[in-house]
Amino acid sequence: MQDFYRYVEDHSREYIPELQRLLREPSISSNTVGISTTVSLLEKIMRRMGCEVHQIVIQDSKPFLFAEIGEGERSILFYNHYDVQPVEPLNHWDSGPFMAEVKNGHIYARGAADNKGNLFARLAAVETYLKVNGRLPCRVKFLLEGEEEVGSPHIEAFVRRHAEMLNADLCFWESGTVNQDGRPFLSFGMKGLAYLEMRCRTLPSDIHSSWAPIIDNPAWRLLYALSSIRDESGELTIDGLADHIETISEEEKQRVAEIDFDFRFYRDLYKLRDFLNPSDEQLLLQRYFFSPTSNISGIHSGYTKAETKTVIPHEAWANLDFRLVPHMSPELVVGLLRSHLNRRNFHDVDLTLKCGLAPYRCQPKREILDNVAVASREVFHGEPIFVPMLAASGPMHYVCSPHRLPVISFSIAHPGSQIHAPNENIRIQDLLRGIMFIGRILEIFS
Repeated sequence: MQDFYRYVEDHSREYIPELQRLLREPSISSNTVGISTTVSLLEKIMRRMGCEVHQIVIQDSKPFLFAEIGEGERSILFYNHYDVQPVEPLNHWDSGPFMAEVKNGHIYARGAADNKGNLFARLAAVETYLKVNGRLPCRVKFLLEGEEEVGSPHIEAFVRRHAEMLNADLCFWESGTVNQDGRPFLSFGMKGLAYLEMRCRTLPSDIHSSWAPIIDNPAWRLLYALSSIRDESGELTIDGLADHIETISEEEKQRVAEIDFDFRFYRDLYKLRDFLNPSDEQLLLQRYFFSPTSNISGIHSGYTKAETKTVIPHEAWANLDFRLVPHMSPELVVGLLRSHLNRRNFHDVDLTLKCGLAPYRCQPKREILDNVAVASREVFHGEPIFVPMLAASGPMHYVCSPHRLPVISFSIAHPGSQIHAPNENIRIQDLLRGIMFIGRILEIFS
């Protein structure tokens, strides 16, 4: 592998312009601007590598790209997405979100860390391996999606039609970080997601607030309903939900105990007074990885401008995201929540499930993990940090469950990458190490 590592180092400057071209295409999943150009760029790169590329559209989806290259008995499936989050608030960016500016060893752009930087590192690793060695040591498959940031609404239909394409010996997912020391967090699954709207409407239109003594306010109704879902410590209080949370095993507790996680760093990064329900750090980590969550993503009602206007609003609504652990489904959570609210006479609070993703977890065999640790020591000069599953969510269940694929999730993002936020960035050093790491994975996996 020394020739491969040397090539990456000697040609390090050549990778940056092509990644910048990719980052300068907006490809925000909620609209179509930049989508076709991004797809064309990716297809061009993969065909240049020698991949057989298929562009597949399901109903009105953004194009899926599936590509395959190499030969041999063993195969790796790389999942990535080329769509990105919206960029607001624009005034919080130090430079344009699609300028892909290089500054102080970082590349700043929406999508740099989530997920175009990771996607590019994998493509670059495969292409570089071919340039140095002439052929790949195993079969490589790429599945690239354009709707991950809006809940992957078409991926279930895609998998139903093309499940055989996705059969592999290992899936490399696209999420995670390296830690402050540059060692990679590698995980074996993801939490699920139920993103829903809670809406309370009690009037046909806003009315004068002098009626407040005798006419109920939907904003108060919604707040009371919301406050019944979670207590002040962060524990979910939905009737019956706790019955579906599996007990953490002693092996899982031990694995969590071995994780090098710097809480002080994240407290300073996010300027926190403290964490929610602070306690022993091991208990905090166990909650982070193994507990379901309910988060209010946004809430709105009535008159919110700076001027004075006294009204009872006619409706109030909130968007919530629930992170789901194994043995939970979005439908289960919505059903339990509906029953929970009805028991408390919140029949006037409507629920709409906007996005649902099931959790997934499948740990690779020890042989694979030992080989991955070898690659980590060579490239990152340290042991990998294996974690049971990511606290975030994605369409892993749809992609991996048909063939029960073992999965490793790896990303070149770093703790200060500002994912989903202004000034999103990656470090160029992490990009180059990511290319080397994937190249080494290809070699040892064969």
